[in-house]
Amino acid sequence: MDANSPLIALLIGVLLTLIGTAFIIGAIVSLIRARAFVSKAEMTEGVVVNHTRGANREYSAIVEFTPKGASAPIQFTDPHRGRIGFNTPGEGRQVTVAYDPQNPSSARINRSMNLYYAPLSLGVTAISLLCFGLALTAYGIFALTR
Repeated sequence: MDANSPLIALLIGVLLTLIGTAFIIGAIVSLIRARAFVSKAEMTEGVVVNHTRGANREYSAIVEFTPKGASAPIQFTDPHRGRIGFNTPGEGRQVTVAYDPQNPSSARINRSMNLYYAPLSLGVTAISLLCFGLALTAYGIFALTR
């Protein structure tokens, strides 16, 4: 084993721990934003009128709904991408829409995965990076102080 291996492991461990910490902060901020949106959101029914195609044959639903007190319907593109019929509702399907009454165009299909996907994925990535980073850091410290 190379004499520099513990030092390299320590440096990589510290770097991964810092990146994991940044991801944890991102997950917390994203969770706070999602919860703030949900707390002020109003619910109504909408209809999927079309889809936009993204990379890898993934689609985003284009949904039309009428906010409370409005005379004209609004369309929005749901930020969640997926395969039609699997995790993206098909055209003509009724969906529950969560929208901000102050800004109805910032609406989303009301599904837990749509609302909490970013905090969940950031949190899982953060935990993985932190575990691996802390293990490498501990190994580096242990090997250097022997």
